[in-house]
Amino acid sequence: MSATDGPVSLDSFRFSHDRRGRSRWVDRLPDDLKSEIVDSDAGATIITRWLREVHGYQDATVNRVAALIRDRQDSGERPR
Repeated sequence: MSATDGPVSLDSFRFSHDRRGRSRWVDRLPDDLKSEIVDSDAGATIITRWLREVHGYQDATVNRVAALIRDRQDSGERPR
């Protein structure tokens, strides 16, 4: 993609440069783990440690699991 091809939308640019695509890391977790996280009151730090130490997800990070915390808050599952 070059400027000579005309304007490029942000989504087109992102898809051509973003290796991750549209998928969030937490969306690749098994449904039972996602449900347990959403149903809990645990914060992102504890969830990250739990995923690493109990379930072996060494690539879990606070920022990655924060997406499920936001989903939980947005859905009204656990008002804060």
